[in-house]
Amino acid sequence: MAIVTAKAYVDENNMATVVCASCGRKRTVDATRFRGCTRGVRIKCTCSATFIVLFENRRYYRKNVKLKGEYFKGNPIREIGEIVVYDVSRTGIQFITRGKHDLRIDDIIKVTIVLDDRAGSVISQNVVVRRVKGAAVGAQFCDANLCKTLAFYLMP
Repeated sequence: MAIVTAKAYVDENNMATVVCASCGRKRTVDATRFRGCTRGVRIKCTCSATFIVLFENRRYYRKNVKLKGEYFKGNPIREIGEIVVYDVSRTGIQFITRGKHDLRIDDIIKVTIVLDDRAGSVISQNVVVRRVKGAAVGAQFCDANLCKTLAFYLMP
């Protein structure tokens, strides 16, 4: 039998619900001992199926995507660039720039993203750059209140 890898999201009480990939049985486990674990944990279900669980300690669900967009730096605008967003959550995004950029940690930029929903919704938000590694950039939304369109898009 093939071993399937599943994710389990850890809540604020360090509890996570693990779902068997074979029978669908759910079990809530204390994930305290798995905190900081970067590898998956082998779990055996009562149905005898064995699978790997990755415990996700992020506060919010992170959706893997491939969305086109742009960023605008400065007011007045001094830099514009194309981006590809590869993941998005309630609190921020991670993207890759297309070409050279001058983005630095703590820069506040505006990003415009075209969602891959039926309507092709366009989201425009201010973000603060939190991580830069070459063309890869991690940014946090400035507005704590997530726009409704993005909130619906992130629903599992």
